[in-house]
Amino acid sequence: TTNNMSSISYRADELTIDPFLNEHGYKEGCSPFQCNGTCCSFGVYCDVEEHKKILANADRIKNYLDETQPHDVAMWFEKEYVDDADFPSGKCIGTEVYNNKCVFLNKEGKCSLQLADISEGKFQWDLKPFYCIAFPLAVINKRIEWDDMIDGQLPCCTAHKHFSTTIADSCKLEMDFILGK
Repeated sequence: TTNNMSSISYRADELTIDPFLNEHGYKEGCSPFQCNGTCCSFGVYCDVEEHKKILANADRIKNYLDETQPHDVAMWFEKEYVDDADFPSGKCIGTEVYNNKCVFLNKEGKCSLQLADISEGKFQWDLKPFYCIAFPLAVINKRIEWDDMIDGQLPCCTAHKHFSTTIADSCKLEMDFILGK
């Protein structure tokens, strides 16, 4: 099965799953469902095709930006692509951070890319970059891993050795997205 919701797709048989995802988990009452979007503050790396797709939809995205976000498309992304083998094109580009948050994160902590899709009756993740959707998981060297970027800072992004639910079970939506159902 392949996921077809992003320009990045994998066949389930080409990925491995880090055992950490079944050996660590969330304590009672904690999971990604308590997310407050802190991870979105840092921006994200996008594949070349994701970057192009967002820019091609700039006019409609601008309708969902608020006064805390730049409406100037030239301020949305870093200036150059960087090499990264974890992206299909072998290159990626980062979204800019503006007002201490990703340019696409509005003042209410909502993603303007996702708002544009939902408001216009499209699939909610049509424009959203792969690594935004997958978080707190990441695919690194064809392996699904725990992204420890903000581990220990918030309950929604903290893995524990003593837990009530494994990361793999708590992140079923993200696992289904990466692997396909």
